[in-house]
Amino acid sequence: MQDVEAVAGAREVEAVAGIVGPGTVVDGVVDAALFLLLGALGLLPRVRPSTRGEGTERRYFYGSVWAVVLAQALLLAVWKTLPATRAAACAKLAVFAGTLLLMALAAHRGALPRTRPIVPGESILAD
Repeated sequence: MQDVEAVAGAREVEAVAGIVGPGTVVDGVVDAALFLLLGALGLLPRVRPSTRGEGTERRYFYGSVWAVVLAQALLLAVWKTLPATRAAACAKLAVFAGTLLLMALAAHRGALPRTRPIVPGESILAD
Protein backbone atom coordinates (compact mmCIF):
# COMPACT_ATOMS: atom_id res chain seq x y z
CA MET A 1 0.00 0.00 0.00
CA GLN A 2 2.88 2.34 0.72
CA ASP A 3 4.31 1.75 -2.77
CA VAL A 4 1.08 2.87 -4.39
CA GLU A 5 1.01 6.00 -2.25
CA ALA A 6 4.67 6.70 -3.01
CA VAL A 7 4.08 6.38 -6.76
CA ALA A 8 0.99 8.58 -6.57
CA GLY A 9 2.93 11.13 -4.53
CA ALA A 10 5.80 11.08 -7.02
CA ARG A 11 3.36 11.63 -9.91
CA GLU A 12 1.87 14.62 -8.10
CA VAL A 13 5.33 16.10 -7.55
CA GLU A 14 6.25 15.52 -11.22
CA ALA A 15 2.99 17.08 -12.40
CA VAL A 16 3.44 20.11 -10.17
CA ALA A 17 7.05 20.48 -11.32
CA GLY A 18 5.93 20.33 -14.95
CA ILE A 19 7.95 17.22 -15.77
CA VAL A 20 5.22 14.96 -17.18
CA GLY A 21 1.82 15.46 -18.78
CA PRO A 22 0.55 17.34 -21.81
CA GLY A 23 2.35 20.62 -22.49
CA THR A 24 5.18 19.84 -20.09
CA VAL A 25 8.91 19.23 -20.40
CA VAL A 26 8.56 15.59 -21.47
CA ASP A 27 5.96 16.51 -24.08
CA GLY A 28 8.29 19.22 -25.47
CA VAL A 29 11.20 16.78 -25.65
CA VAL A 30 9.06 14.31 -27.59
CA ASP A 31 8.06 17.07 -30.03
CA ALA A 32 11.68 18.14 -30.48
CA ALA A 33 12.80 14.55 -31.04
CA LEU A 34 10.07 14.06 -33.63
CA PHE A 35 11.13 17.17 -35.57
CA LEU A 36 14.80 16.17 -35.41
CA LEU A 37 13.90 12.74 -36.77
CA LEU A 38 11.78 14.20 -39.58
CA GLY A 39 14.61 16.59 -40.46
CA ALA A 40 17.18 13.81 -40.48
CA LEU A 41 14.98 11.81 -42.83
CA GLY A 42 14.65 14.83 -45.14
CA LEU A 43 10.89 15.11 -44.71
CA LEU A 44 10.82 18.74 -43.57
CA PRO A 45 10.94 21.69 -45.98
CA ARG A 46 14.39 23.04 -46.84
CA VAL A 47 16.35 20.07 -45.45
CA ARG A 48 16.57 18.07 -48.64
CA PRO A 49 19.91 17.57 -50.39
CA SER A 50 18.52 19.24 -53.55
CA THR A 51 17.23 22.79 -53.93
CA ARG A 52 14.50 21.62 -56.32
CA GLY A 53 11.14 23.06 -55.29
CA GLU A 54 12.73 25.52 -52.86
CA GLY A 55 11.24 28.47 -54.70
CA THR A 56 7.74 27.21 -53.96
CA GLU A 57 8.57 26.69 -50.29
CA ARG A 58 10.04 30.17 -50.15
CA ARG A 59 6.85 31.60 -51.63
CA TYR A 60 4.75 29.77 -49.02
CA PHE A 61 6.97 30.96 -46.17
CA TYR A 62 7.19 34.64 -47.10
CA GLY A 63 3.56 34.71 -48.22
CA SER A 64 2.43 33.39 -44.85
CA VAL A 65 4.64 35.89 -43.00
CA TRP A 66 3.19 38.81 -44.94
CA ALA A 67 -0.35 37.49 -44.59
CA VAL A 68 -0.22 36.94 -40.83
CA VAL A 69 1.47 40.26 -40.08
CA LEU A 70 -1.08 42.28 -42.04
CA ALA A 71 -4.09 40.23 -40.91
CA GLN A 72 -3.16 40.54 -37.24
CA ALA A 73 -2.54 44.29 -37.56
CA LEU A 74 -5.94 44.79 -39.21
CA LEU A 75 -7.60 42.54 -36.65
CA LEU A 76 -6.10 44.63 -33.84
CA ALA A 77 -7.46 47.83 -35.42
CA VAL A 78 -10.92 46.30 -35.88
CA TRP A 79 -10.88 44.81 -32.37
CA LYS A 80 -10.07 48.21 -30.87
CA THR A 81 -12.82 50.02 -32.81
CA LEU A 82 -15.77 47.59 -32.84
CA PRO A 83 -17.87 46.74 -29.77
CA ALA A 84 -17.98 43.28 -28.22
CA THR A 85 -21.09 41.97 -29.97
CA ARG A 86 -21.84 38.90 -32.04
CA ALA A 87 -22.11 40.94 -35.25
CA ALA A 88 -18.78 42.63 -34.51
CA ALA A 89 -17.18 39.22 -33.88
CA CYS A 90 -18.41 38.07 -37.29
CA ALA A 91 -17.01 41.23 -38.87
CA LYS A 92 -13.65 40.67 -37.17
CA LEU A 93 -13.55 37.11 -38.45
CA ALA A 94 -14.44 38.27 -41.96
CA VAL A 95 -11.70 40.93 -41.91
CA PHE A 96 -9.11 38.44 -40.64
CA ALA A 97 -10.04 35.62 -43.03
CA GLY A 98 -10.47 38.00 -45.97
CA THR A 99 -7.03 39.50 -45.38
CA LEU A 100 -5.46 36.06 -45.21
CA LEU A 101 -7.18 35.09 -48.46
CA LEU A 102 -6.18 38.24 -50.32
CA MET A 103 -2.58 37.98 -49.14
CA ALA A 104 -2.46 34.32 -50.16
CA LEU A 105 -3.63 35.28 -53.65
CA ALA A 106 -1.04 38.06 -53.83
CA ALA A 107 1.71 35.67 -52.74
CA HIS A 108 0.56 33.09 -55.27
CA ARG A 109 0.83 35.69 -58.03
CA GLY A 110 4.27 36.81 -56.78
CA ALA A 111 3.06 40.33 -56.00
CA LEU A 112 4.55 40.39 -52.49
CA PRO A 113 8.28 40.82 -51.78
CA ARG A 114 10.26 37.57 -52.03
CA THR A 115 7.31 35.59 -53.42
CA ARG A 116 8.21 35.70 -57.11
CA PRO A 117 8.88 32.27 -58.59
CA ILE A 118 12.52 31.27 -58.92
CA VAL A 119 13.16 30.47 -62.54
CA PRO A 120 16.38 28.67 -63.56
CA GLY A 121 18.76 31.03 -65.32
CA GLU A 122 17.05 34.19 -64.06
CA SER A 123 18.81 36.52 -61.65
CA ILE A 124 16.97 37.10 -58.36
CA LEU A 125 19.23 39.89 -57.12
CA ALA A 126 16.39 42.43 -57.17
CA ASP A 127 14.16 40.17 -55.13
